[in-house]
Amino acid sequence: MKILYCDVQLGASGDMLVGALIDMGLPIDILTAQLTSLRLHGFAIAPVKVVRHGIHGTQAGITAHSDTTHRNLDAIYDIIAHTTCSDTVKNNAMKIFDTLASAESAVHGIPKEKVHFHEVGAIDSIVDILSFCIGIEYFNIDVVYYSAFACGTGTINTQHGIIPIPAPATVKLTLGKHVIFTGLQGELTTPTACAILVTLGTQRTQFAGAVLNMGTGFGTREYGFPSYTRVLLCDDTSQSYEVLYVLECTIDDMNPEIYPHVAELLFEAGALDVYLQQVIMKKGRPGVVVSVLCPFDALEQSKQILFWQTTTLGVRAYTVNRYSLPRELATITLYGEEIRIKQSHRYNQLSPKPEYEDCKKVALKTGKPLYHIMEEALKEYYKQKQL
Repeated sequence: MKILYCDVQLGASGDMLVGALIDMGLPIDILTAQLTSLRLHGFAIAPVKVVRHGIHGTQAGITAHSDTTHRNLDAIYDIIAHTTCSDTVKNNAMKIFDTLASAESAVHGIPKEKVHFHEVGAIDSIVDILSFCIGIEYFNIDVVYYSAFACGTGTINTQHGIIPIPAPATVKLTLGKHVIFTGLQGELTTPTACAILVTLGTQRTQFAGAVLNMGTGFGTREYGFPSYTRVLLCDDTSQSYEVLYVLECTIDDMNPEIYPHVAELLFEAGALDVYLQQVIMKKGRPGVVVSVLCPFDALEQSKQILFWQTTTLGVRAYTVNRYSLPRELATITLYGEEIRIKQSHRYNQLSPKPEYEDCKKVALKTGKPLYHIMEEALKEYYKQKQL
């Protein structure tokens, strides 16, 4: 599995991410060949090797004329759709712009469809986003990870007037993410970079892999202190484990009818597992340990749910390494209803399992026992595998 790790702890912008990919070996001719199909004029990309603060890297050299066109989301979709890029590149770019539109919508209090992009919809932003998507396709990236975001301070002039740094859209895009407030003067992280990373990637503090290549991307701004983006191309051949978080709290004074409701909220927030354990607490009181297994992205919201929805006064948190079997879904049809089959391999032996909710639906429809439906689903699955 190929991993692209984006180290953005010193800042990130769209052109810095692209510059880092070029520095890592993304051929400029492959990039320009696809960018020339954009129905836009007045932009150019001319990468330049630079040295700043003792570090060698690449400046993407993306330039565009002053663009006063205010495009909505459909207009940007149309521009991307008419390029010669692959469907994967187009879909990824459209998802990124959708993320940006959602952030702008929330910031300005208007429907997403009515958002008219200014800075974000400018030509260079379209080129940045499309270039990054072309780059990860070129390197055959399976997973994108990124580090903590770095935020500076101060103000910046926009078409909306003077706004604070970090920009409101940047704040919206990084909600629930790990952010470092450096106190340094300048816009270290732009909304475009945030949208690219939160849409296509996952923020990870720990993972394992062999580093195969790296690249460093510089922006056009010079702050007088190091500010650049690094990308590391890693290979995780083992796929041995993933780092997850466990949140735990112990409760002895809550109505037990509430626990299923809390578990449902936690799953909706992104928890991978929620389970309860009976324990004897101090003074001989019976209690319950609530354990939540979740990725980093769901950590903060899960913690808030435990404090807001239960009577606990404290939550423990620690990391765990989870080893899991790769799995995929197949579908069979039984009594006119689709049943999903979860397929996994245990030491090269196929281990299928029908989805409980699907089988329950068929059991209620037919009046047959649930375990009979599960058995029939497996028989139909194996029958199709032999065809």
